[in-house]
Amino acid sequence: MLWPLGLLVVCGVLSGGIAGLWQLAVQIWPTWSEPQLSPPFLHVDPLKPGTYWVLLAWLPLFFFNIAGEELWWRGYMLPRQEQEHGSWAWFVHGLGLAMFHLPLGVDLTVILLPFLFALPYVVQRTKKLWTGFILHGILNGGGFLAVAFGGV
Repeated sequence: MLWPLGLLVVCGVLSGGIAGLWQLAVQIWPTWSEPQLSPPFLHVDPLKPGTYWVLLAWLPLFFFNIAGEELWWRGYMLPRQEQEHGSWAWFVHGLGLAMFHLPLGVDLTVILLPFLFALPYVVQRTKKLWTGFILHGILNGGGFLAVAFGGV
């Protein structure tokens, strides 16, 4: 059952493509601004020696964020959406996730769209909530580490 990891890679490529097109649009249309990849209310500088303890402090936040979102969205909401929307529940669910993530910024939400639709698709298709936990953990963990070490 490696296809969910393959889908995660495809989503990464698609998100990179969206970000690349955004960069191209910035060059073509001067009124466009660079995509903001962190929420407008949060400024995070890369970690420096002596501040790596933040990684340990982040672990409980990481766990409860993933657990909360997965239990609520994929554990509670998705099964009810399946009753109403059948095989298209993942799509309806993805629209809800996009709206939920809009406060993090339109730019970030647009770039995350492939993941926001793929995650419920995988959970609905596999009928296994743990796949959502793993994929969400990889996505959020990788994103946090990229920001923490200055990769974004």
